[in-house]
Order: sequence, then structure tokens, then C-alpha cells
Amino acid sequence: MTADTFFKIYTSSLEKALEESCFDNSFSAKGPDWWFPEEKYYEMDIFEQENTLNFTIFNIAADYFDALAHNQKEVHGIALEYFKLHIKEIIRQYKETLDFNLFKNTSFPKP
Repeated sequence: MTADTFFKIYTSSLEKALEESCFDNSFSAKGPDWWFPEEKYYEMDIFEQENTLNFTIFNIAADYFDALAHNQKEVHGIALEYFKLHIKEIIRQYKETLDFNLFKNTSFPKP
């Protein structure tokens, strides 16, 4: 799977996960992988595993959904809602440029 293909699907899945995200007392949160198309799930999972260190967006999203799953109000000292808005802004920038390299050097929001 190419990075172009992966991130077109991933950003859509991440948006859906952010829309549906909420704390439900189960200590789990449905991250982007819950929304991968079934027929592409395996390829998506492999791409993400092989590229975790190459794209900081994976860590940013993981930290958000982990904090949500544990009903935390902050991530790295940043309000969870602000963190969510930061992820949405990253997605917006990607949609404007369709440049997946944007996800390589994405920074965590500043407090």
C-alpha cells in the first residue's frame, strides 16, 4: 500500500473516530483503525505498524485516544478538546495539500 492511498483512507477514518469519540466507562476508545474499510484493514494495519516511527501523527492520535479511554482531561498538559482541535487542523491541512509528508513532522500542540 502506498502512503498516498493509506493517508487518504486514514484521514477519513481518523475524522470518523474523532466525531464518534467519547468516554464510555469501558476504558477503550474507538480509534481510526475501527473505521478502516474491512477489505483494506490488513494492509492499513501493516502500513501503520511498519511506519509508526516515520509519521508523528500516529503518536499524536494514539495519545489522544489513550487519554480519552482513561477519561483524562489533558494530554501532555493540554486540554483534551484543544488536542482534538489540533488533530482536526492537521487533517484540514492535509486535505488542502494532499501531501502525506505533512504527517512526518507534525508536532504536538503547545500548551
